[in-house]
Amino acid sequence: MPRVMTVDDSRAVRSIIAKQLASLHCEVDEAEDGQQALDKLQDISVDLILLDVTMPVMDGPTMLAKLREQGNHTPVVMLTSESKRSIVAEAMRQGIDDYILKPFKPEELVDKVRRALKLGSEGVPAPERRESVVSSVPGAATASSEGKQFIDVMVIDDMENVGKRVRSLLPPHVTMHSVTSAQAGVAACRERVCRVILIDYDLPDVNSGQLADQLRVIEPHAVFIALALKAQNAKAFIEEARGKGFIDVLFKPISPESVEDFMLQYFDKQDLLVRVENVLTISGYTGRADRAERHFKRLEGLFGAELETIASACFEDVVVDLSKVTTNIDRLPRLLAAVNERAGDVGLKVKLLGNAELKKMLGGYEETKGMEFSADLSEAAAAA
Repeated sequence: MPRVMTVDDSRAVRSIIAKQLASLHCEVDEAEDGQQALDKLQDISVDLILLDVTMPVMDGPTMLAKLREQGNHTPVVMLTSESKRSIVAEAMRQGIDDYILKPFKPEELVDKVRRALKLGSEGVPAPERRESVVSSVPGAATASSEGKQFIDVMVIDDMENVGKRVRSLLPPHVTMHSVTSAQAGVAACRERVCRVILIDYDLPDVNSGQLADQLRVIEPHAVFIALALKAQNAKAFIEEARGKGFIDVLFKPISPESVEDFMLQYFDKQDLLVRVENVLTISGYTGRADRAERHFKRLEGLFGAELETIASACFEDVVVDLSKVTTNIDRLPRLLAAVNERAGDVGLKVKLLGNAELKKMLGGYEETKGMEFSADLSEAAAAA
C-alpha cells in the first residue's frame, strides 16, 4: 500500500486529500507544517509528499531544501496558489515531481498522485509507466531546459520612472523586470518566463498591439496589460485596448489602489479565498490596518461565484474554514452574515470551522451567534 504524507496548515485541505486518496488505497500521514513533517520523517518513510507552499513555522520551500540536504529524495508534489507559482521555478531545481494549483479539482489531485506513484488506473503499481514531470506549469519545460528565469511582472515603458513606480508599489515577494524599449522587451522575454507583461500603450514609433502579438509568440501564457494615461472615457479606452489584444489597462498616474486591484485580479485572488470541493478557506489579512475594510469587501465579493459553483455541484452545505483568520476578527460577523444570506439564496447551509476561542467570540455577535460551528472538518461532515 503506498504511503503518502500531506503537509498543509489547513486541516480542511488535509482531510479532503486523505478522503480523495482513499480511492488509490493510500495510507495517509499528516503534518501541519514543514518542521512537523521533517520530525515525522525521522521515524517513518513515505512514497510521496504533498507539500503546501505557505505555512507557519516552516514553509514548503524551506522544508524541501532541508529534505534534499538530508539526502532524502522522496518524490514531492507541491501545492500552490496562482500568485506563488514563481516559487515552482526554484522548487524544480530542488527536485519536485510535479505541482498543483489551488483550488484543485479532486480528480486532478488523484491523477497527479497516481502519476507520481506510477500507479495504474486501479491504484496498483505500473512499473513500465513513466510520465513527464512538472508538465502542468505553463512555460515550465522551457524554463527548465533553457535555464529561463521566472518573472511575475515585466514592464515595458520608455519612461524609466514608470518601472520604478510599479516596483515601489508591488509587494516584495513579487518579482519584476523593467525595460525602456520594445527591442529590450523582446530580448528580455526571450530570457525569462513572465506571468504578466505591462506595455506602454504609446511607446514611441511602436504599435503596442503588434508588440503584444510579437511577445505573445515568445510568452504564450503571459497576461498582457496596457499602461496608459487615464482617458475621459475609460470604458471605451479599455475596449479599444482589448481590441488590440490586451486583457486590461492600468492607468497612469499609477496609484497604490490601482496596483492593489491589479494584485487581486492577477495574483492574490486565489490566496484570499481557496475552494476545495465545498470547503472555502479564508486567508488571514496581513496588510495595512487602514485597508482592512477594503480587503473584507473584496473577500465578500469573491464568495458569490464560489457559492454558486458549490451549489451547482449539488452540495447541500458550504464549510467556511476560519482557521487562518487571526487578525481583524471583529470584522468577521458582518462578512459571515453576508455569506450566510447569499448561501441561502442558492440553497446552501453555512457551517463554520474554527477553534473554541473563535466560536465563543462569534457567539457574542447577533449576526453569527446562531450559525453552526465545528472544530474540525470530520465533525462538520458528521453533522451533515
